[in-house]
Amino acid sequence: AQPSSDYASLTSFVSVIAHLPRFALEAVSFGGLVIVCIYLLHAYDGLMGALPLITLFAFVGYKLIPAFQQSYASLAQLRYISPSVEEIYSDLVLSPLNQPGEVNFLNSINNPSITLSNVYFTYPGALRNAVDGITLNIPFGSTVGFVGKTGCGKTTLVDLISGLLAPSSGSIAVDGQRIDSERLRSWQKMIGYVPQEPYLSDDTITANIAFGVSSHAVDMAQVVWAANIAQLNDYITMDLPDGYDTRIGDQGMLLSGGQRQRIALARALYGRPKILILDEASSA
Repeated sequence: AQPSSDYASLTSFVSVIAHLPRFALEAVSFGGLVIVCIYLLHAYDGLMGALPLITLFAFVGYKLIPAFQQSYASLAQLRYISPSVEEIYSDLVLSPLNQPGEVNFLNSINNPSITLSNVYFTYPGALRNAVDGITLNIPFGSTVGFVGKTGCGKTTLVDLISGLLAPSSGSIAVDGQRIDSERLRSWQKMIGYVPQEPYLSDDTITANIAFGVSSHAVDMAQVVWAANIAQLNDYITMDLPDGYDTRIGDQGMLLSGGQRQRIALARALYGRPKILILDEASSA
């Protein structure tokens, strides 16, 4: 696909640009050192008088070149990723969370049964549909599992229901109200989602369960409630010396696979969602 090709080309370009000045810096530095050596040899009438200063300049140049190169490479990387950060910031912070119709939609939902009507979805450039004419109804209060072989469209169907993807054709409705651009945000606020590979930050258990919530706004009663439902509270309070303030390492490296999955489940439950989606529910 063209976006993948553009991404690969830009990544290669940035990698080359980030290291290219090193050779120019070395040429300028050592060329300048040669000029300084010539000047000092002339000024001090010989090598003995000029040698201490030549050594000093050579040592300083040797130490400064890697620092200059690292600074330039870091600046190039920041310029490269800044558009992505600006897009995410614009979407999460600057864009209004409530569009026209969202508040009424949230208040009008009583039993959020989900209805898919003849839903199709095709990935760009794909030769066949990932979801092919699905029609189903998921009643409120029920538990439904999507079962099938790898690549049959289970995750795609879940992404369509959660609003991460938009159907190529067909409709998805909740309690009889179609999920469209005006209702998408409020619908997603009702969903708790556990992905196949959840992201865990190098922070405390509390911060990972109440993920995205400011530290002063965290509801500890809600955190403990979610951990209890995920069957994690006993482990936290009995086996960890710092309890909920225990840091879990990058991607939860200090925890087992099952414990990481339970934190992801507690995170999904923290906001007391009306809909809980488990992508690969048997994982860990």
